[in-house]
Amino acid sequence: GTYNLNDTLGEVGTGDSNGDNYYMHAGYWQMGQSYISISSPSDLNMAPMGGLSGGSSEGTMSWNVLTDNTAGYSMSISATTSPAMQSAQDYLSDYVPNSGGNPDYEFINAPTDSSFGFSPEGEDTYSRFKDDGSSCGTGGNLQTTGKCWDGLSTTPKIISERTSANIPSGSPVTVRFRAESGADHIQTSGDYNVTIVVTATTL
Repeated sequence: GTYNLNDTLGEVGTGDSNGDNYYMHAGYWQMGQSYISISSPSDLNMAPMGGLSGGSSEGTMSWNVLTDNTAGYSMSISATTSPAMQSAQDYLSDYVPNSGGNPDYEFINAPTDSSFGFSPEGEDTYSRFKDDGSSCGTGGNLQTTGKCWDGLSTTPKIISERTSANIPSGSPVTVRFRAESGADHIQTSGDYNVTIVVTATTL
């Protein structure tokens, strides 16, 4: 009622050991654990865009997720603020898909508005962001670069997932960000920033 015991007799040299290129869990019960890691990319600096005449800017950030978990992993993204991209005086609206719950195949920004969105890329891209050549999240299995756009939220959104281990090379996950100001929208000049949180967990 107050304890749980796992035991194996007759093993020699059990325990954890590691070096620059390996991590070993020796012993039968040691393998009950799973390992996951995620890289940390540099900050992304996007190109300036017109405040009076409108314009757009895109840039990418990439992570590598590595796990020995046979059930795989799930990776999510969120922003620390709402709206995500802000300056001291102004902000860009978080992108809202016009297609309802699924991401938009094309990035759509009204001439009188400004918006900031993202699109994940990579072999493990979550099904919601996969396309059939014209729409997203409808059962297609394509992963077309620069398509399937959504907006950041303070609530995490799954962007990448797989159902198997990916050692030793891991899975590269790239997120494309886009900021756009419409031709009839005046965007206050200044430095705009967004802080994102990317989390990878085993399934």
